[in-house]
Amino acid sequence: MHLRCGHTIHTACFLHQAYLDNIQWFRVSCETCDTTLIGEEHIQLLQQIEYPRRDPTELVNLWNNNEAFREEVHNLVKDEKKVKPIMKQFKEEAAVLKREWKEAILTSKSYLREQKRIFIKRYTHLPSYRKLRNGLARINRLSRRILHTYDLRRWSLDDLTNVPGAPKIKREFYRRLFRIRPMYVFGIRI
Repeated sequence: MHLRCGHTIHTACFLHQAYLDNIQWFRVSCETCDTTLIGEEHIQLLQQIEYPRRDPTELVNLWNNNEAFREEVHNLVKDEKKVKPIMKQFKEEAAVLKREWKEAILTSKSYLREQKRIFIKRYTHLPSYRKLRNGLARINRLSRRILHTYDLRRWSLDDLTNVPGAPKIKREFYRRLFRIRPMYVFGIRI
């Protein structure tokens, strides 16, 4: 790999040294001339958006010592349990429409546009669609509030499974809101 100073280094050696030094890749400098990998102006930009590395025991301490955090996580798990049967019902109802949709998209563009509009309307009027959308939005709001309040990253909640006594939070709920949008389900460009 060629550095901006003109010297070369093996990419594997570069990555290995960055890992051993436990530093960010953009802070690495040339061993020969001490020139940083990227310019100072870019380093400042990256430092502004870089997330600090967290101590793994910080989440354990937060769980063990903060009653409000535990209560909010338990509320999140309760909401997930409420939404889970709705999601199952929704998947069953949506599967029927998805099958019909695949059968319906066999002809011309105008027909496809019309079928897409009809299926999106039917899809958004499924009995469980609005309940699921609202439930997932509530879960996302609650998880974002927990993450913001306790300065955590989204995947930190997944690490609660390693904390004794903490409930398991399902990551699938975070991404579902996008996947149930009609344009995602019937996403054929016409």
